[in-house]
Amino acid sequence: MHRTSGASFNGTAQLSVREYMENSNALSGNTYQIEGTIEERLDNWRSAEGRLFSVLVEDSSDTSPLPVLVPQRLNSTNIQRGQRFKFKVTVQAESGVLEVEELTKS
Repeated sequence: MHRTSGASFNGTAQLSVREYMENSNALSGNTYQIEGTIEERLDNWRSAEGRLFSVLVEDSSDTSPLPVLVPQRLNSTNIQRGQRFKFKVTVQAESGVLEVEELTKS
């Protein structure tokens, strides 16, 4: 996972999945670029905000999935299990969920 400042992708800091899970509140509001594989859709999580997916992020030290929220405005994207995507995300303060700003298939 690469930390970036604001909406631009200047300067990066490596973060493991474990570090993210332990520090998601401290990381809230920051923008990151991650790449990962869709593990599953979390249908038990309901929100008017969008669809929540479990994403396996390439990480040298950990393979835990991260919760990634795809907002309603990106509903036209057909997301299937096993697909790889590049995500530009922002950490939500209250939940630690990674909210997608942009996504592209990798």
